[in-house]
Amino acid sequence: GDLSAEADILKWLQNVDLPPALTILYGKAAVNKLQMRRSKATRFDKETQKAFLKSFELLYRRLAEQLLRQDRLSEAYQILNTFKNQQFYDVESVDANALMLDLTHDESEFLRRSEDANSALAKAYVDQANLARVIGKRPPTAEEQVRIREYSSALKIAQEGSTAFMISAWSQPLAEPKPFATRDTLELQSILKKLGEQIGDQPTVVYQYVGNSAYYSLIITPTTIRKVSSPTDFYATNSAAQKLWALLQSDTYDPKVVGKELYDVVFKPIEKELPADTKTILWSLDGNLRYVPIGALFDGKQYVVERFNNVTFTRTDGERLTRAVSATWNASAFGSAKAHSVDHLGTRLAFAPLPGVENELATLFSRTKQTPVMDADILLDEAFTRTSMLASMKLKRPVVHIASHFSFRPGDDTRSFLLMGDGSAFTLDEMKKQKDMFAGVELLTLSACNTAAQHADANGREVDAFFELAQRLGAQSVLATLWPVADNSTPWLMREFYDLKVNKKQNKAEALRNAQLALLTGAAKASRGEVRSDISRVKIVVEDESKPHAPGTTRDANALVIGKKDAKPFVTDPARPFSHPFYWSPFVLIGNWR
Repeated sequence: GDLSAEADILKWLQNVDLPPALTILYGKAAVNKLQMRRSKATRFDKETQKAFLKSFELLYRRLAEQLLRQDRLSEAYQILNTFKNQQFYDVESVDANALMLDLTHDESEFLRRSEDANSALAKAYVDQANLARVIGKRPPTAEEQVRIREYSSALKIAQEGSTAFMISAWSQPLAEPKPFATRDTLELQSILKKLGEQIGDQPTVVYQYVGNSAYYSLIITPTTIRKVSSPTDFYATNSAAQKLWALLQSDTYDPKVVGKELYDVVFKPIEKELPADTKTILWSLDGNLRYVPIGALFDGKQYVVERFNNVTFTRTDGERLTRAVSATWNASAFGSAKAHSVDHLGTRLAFAPLPGVENELATLFSRTKQTPVMDADILLDEAFTRTSMLASMKLKRPVVHIASHFSFRPGDDTRSFLLMGDGSAFTLDEMKKQKDMFAGVELLTLSACNTAAQHADANGREVDAFFELAQRLGAQSVLATLWPVADNSTPWLMREFYDLKVNKKQNKAEALRNAQLALLTGAAKASRGEVRSDISRVKIVVEDESKPHAPGTTRDANALVIGKKDAKPFVTDPARPFSHPFYWSPFVLIGNWR
């Protein structure tokens, strides 16, 4: 019962017109109670734990939006940071040491007075009820009659005290607090300052929040925190993000129209707020925007990737973000190129072949074709087993490169698995039992994974959860793909990325951006060749906008409806055969970008 108490508080807050400062205070108090009680959820099964965490999502989001509207920005950042931790599907994030939200002096004093008043009232009721139970239906004794009078008097005094407190709270509500820096903000700003000092490139953090009627960005530097917002509704922003994700999955359609629509909401409002010397932006994404590579947003003339390094981070982790990288790299490389059918927990899953994998690994690491970018232990197809992979992990090489399917089921460790080259499944549940499986790994590259933005209940949460889990297993950073990638351009991009990082000594963010730009501008020396026609798993239905059904919906659950104005055919420039974002934008860098 106590786990649902805050739900009642939330319903009350939604239906009572409280002053903003009081609404925020009760919201913060409710979140803090939840933070303390999260450890109790570990006593339940996984489904109950997930339901517990999900049931309070609205409380976190509403409180964040209230704080943003009131320009209490450091506190808004703290609740968004807390909310990120709540979103991770794996229940290991439910712990007894969850941090509490910071309260102002006036808020703490108000809650103390409120608790004193409520405690006195509760005690008076309990004392009276307990005595009534003892007496039952018999006449009270003389001593009991005295206690009845005492308890009645105490109850009256407690009721008057509680009433007086509530009248005071309503007639003289809390004053809006002066801006103050929460622990979370101070920690993040300290990390940013340290990063700037270490590498001479001062990154800027942009924290996203997709609200009911506005899109918000918190722009955080080592010394400032600012807010910008765009008027848009929750559905429109998430729908546009899903459409762009679909349009990017082949070079059939031109994504610039939808890319410009999202750019005007997400990026245009923050342009003038970014420090003039910003080269690298660290993004904390929200909703379906987690399915979209920020570099593919289009300002009308160029893509964002042409102006900035873009890195994603799932949560603040100073040790992870500031950890130094090795001067030289070598790798453990794994690949599964063949088709496989896997029987797993009563379900048979078919995986298409990845014909480009063998060429990818050979291009990057083999001495048979050319000079490798770095030395590597290569395990391909039947040689790529759970045993051989774990043995290779013990060598603690800085780079782990995996080119294989990953079947990801948000919230279900036993049904989420990496497809091994021998056709077996290595589940997340089994991986988590390998203590610090990726310890010492500075970059975990997953060149054949993809996300599930077309699912009916997709909201991007599993993207953060998947990347976070990889980092929890020890990886400093992750380079992954948001959709199935092309066989012809991917080996070239990966080789260019590693070469720029290893031999040209660029940081990971610079190296990735420059490799992407080479494909975009036509500087890449890759051969266009053929692209598998079945590479995209998204079925797009292009229809006239005047059709009566809701945008993005269709009778075919596996199809996405997009209007004609948003899905114009893409015309390939022969001088820039890989200029479509399909080829260069699915690669995203998460975590330590040094």
